[in-house]
Order: sequence, then C-alpha cells, then structure tokens
Amino acid sequence: MHGPKSEIRNPKSRIQLVVFDLGGVLIRLASSWRDAFEHAGVAYPAAMDEEPTRTRLRELVHLEEPGKLGVYGFFEQAGPLVGITPEQLVQVSDAYLRGAFPGVETLLDDLAAAPVQTACLSNTNHNHWKDLANPDHPNGLPLQLLDYRFASQLIGHRKPDAGIYQHLEENTGIEPNNILFFDDRQDNIQAAALRGWNTHRVEHPTDTVPEIRSVLQQYNVPLAT
Repeated sequence: MHGPKSEIRNPKSRIQLVVFDLGGVLIRLASSWRDAFEHAGVAYPAAMDEEPTRTRLRELVHLEEPGKLGVYGFFEQAGPLVGITPEQLVQVSDAYLRGAFPGVETLLDDLAAAPVQTACLSNTNHNHWKDLANPDHPNGLPLQLLDYRFASQLIGHRKPDAGIYQHLEENTGIEPNNILFFDDRQDNIQAAALRGWNTHRVEHPTDTVPEIRSVLQQYNVPLAT
C-alpha cells in the first residue's frame, strides 16, 4: 500500500536543493529481471523464479550498491547463483538501463538557470555509474548539470539507510526543510520524509518530466520553460 505521493513539510519554505533519484525518475529501467534478460538476449533461467535464489540475489545487490561487494565480485557470485555466466550477467545488467526520459536534459538545463541547487542521490553500482556519468553513452545523463552527484557505491550507504541522507545533508549544508526529493520507491521517500525533507514519489514507467515540473511549480521553484 502506497502512502501519499507528496510530503509537503512546509509549502511556504524556499526550496534550495532539488534532489533526484536516477532510475525510474530521470532514466528508464527494465520493468523486471525477465524484461532485462529478454532485452539482453539471454535465456531467462528458471532459478530466477525460486524464492531462495531471489532472496540471495537481493542480498548480493544490497552488498553491491553500497560498495561492500565490488561489481565484478557481484557478477562472479550472482551469475552462477542464477545459472548463467558472469559475462552473461554483465549483458543483463547493461540491459537494465533504457535511456533518459524525454525532456530530462531541458529540465536540468532549466534548473541550472534557476535559483536552486541540484543533486542526484541514487542506489547504483560501478557498472551502471560509468554509463550514467558518460554523456556520450546511450544511457548517459547530463549529470554535469547537477551541483552534486551522490551515488551509493561511492558513499558506502544505500537508500533507505539513514546514512545516505545524512551524507547529502552534511556535504551540501542544506537544511532538510529546504530540500525537495524525487524518488520512485516509497521506502526511500518515507526515510527522507522522516528527516524532514519535502518528498514526491514519481510513478514510472510514465513520462516523468511533466510530473516533476508540476511538482516544482507547486513548490514555487521558478523554471524558464
């Protein structure tokens, strides 16, 4: 059951920092593991539907994202776990990202010209981050337009752990009530709201940019277009 999409702590407070999750907010993702396997051209293994396998795979992801397990260590363990080679799992991982949502670069351009700072705060891994941070890659995002770039594997914490939100607060110096955070997962949103952040849960795989612009307008964040 989902909670409220937006958690407006104080609609009259001036937003000083707009924070974006990446997957499902600025960039499209595969809808499921099965979708990623199909897109990668790798046969979907039956083990992926076995709960013990899925539980262990989830545990490995939760070690990989905060950098406790290197990305190649993840592939070496997770590939045989599900019954494929590490190289095949790299293909599946690459197929998980599906390119930026329409209008993302224009949105970030407009925010760069607005009297606010911007950041990303993403659970990711080194394999995805190298592509996301490369504007010439098909899955690259214009992250150079952001004032801050926070990624779980670089911080050592993953959402919804409190440490990742604390890291952002300490490194930006922005008070929680002056932060507006967009994410597609309710647990991440709830953790941020508990710290006093203004939040909005984005529903994907819809066209996210019009929704984001509408929320920015509600918070009186001025945009050129």
